[in-house]
Amino acid sequence: MTEPSLQHQARALGYPTRHAIFRHVSEAPAPVGVAELTELLGLHHNAIRQHLAKLLAAGLVVLAI
Repeated sequence: MTEPSLQHQARALGYPTRHAIFRHVSEAPAPVGVAELTELLGLHHNAIRQHLAKLLAAGLVVLAI
């Protein structure tokens, strides 16, 4: 698997909702779940999952299992 390019990361963060998710996750003291982001942003959990998938593909977040 190749590493995401800086351009790929910039495109992922160019969407305001994804940028907000990234900022919240990066500043959180502990792993953040979909339910927390759903409540924070007032979006449907499936929309949050789609945004997280883009951030994950860009290498900007990781899954905490």
